[in-house]
Amino acid sequence: MNPRIAMIPICCLLLLAACSSMTIESDHDPKIDFSKYRSFQFLSEPKRPSDNPLQEGALIRNRIWDAVRRELGAKGMTFSESGSTDLLVAYHVDVKEKVDVSTYGYNYGRWGAGGGMYGSNVDVYRYNEGRLVLDLIDAGSRDLVWRGWATTVVGEARDPEKSTETINEAVSKILAEYPPEARP
Repeated sequence: MNPRIAMIPICCLLLLAACSSMTIESDHDPKIDFSKYRSFQFLSEPKRPSDNPLQEGALIRNRIWDAVRRELGAKGMTFSESGSTDLLVAYHVDVKEKVDVSTYGYNYGRWGAGGGMYGSNVDVYRYNEGRLVLDLIDAGSRDLVWRGWATTVVGEARDPEKSTETINEAVSKILAEYPPEARP
């Protein structure tokens, strides 16, 4: 077997593994004392028309809110259904169809008549890239004080277990960066 052909499945697996990793980022107001925040409640989800079942609906909202309650509760924060609270939590979900195109296997022929490049291969990989953004808003001032987000490849909406697993992982990793480290 040609060694180049044997490498194709390995390269495809590496490409898929690279695409399926979750990227986590966050930003915050460095002047804020985050130790003063002890309770939170949710803002209503924004009404954006979408026909994408991967980013809209009560099922997605409930999965996100359950994960946020669990993660912030583990940090000692109290969830409040109503009444006064320190932080308001909002989320945004965005799903975009992406395409990766890879070419490989270039071969070069003789120069002159009939020469040139031949024999290249092209792989096209279509996938959905999802982004979950969590915003923490000071309830008194209504200022955004912290934002964290995760970006990853998402699967089909027909698999609720995978959806729940992805949301739980994203929320856990996002909120692992909250509260931000105090800087001297």
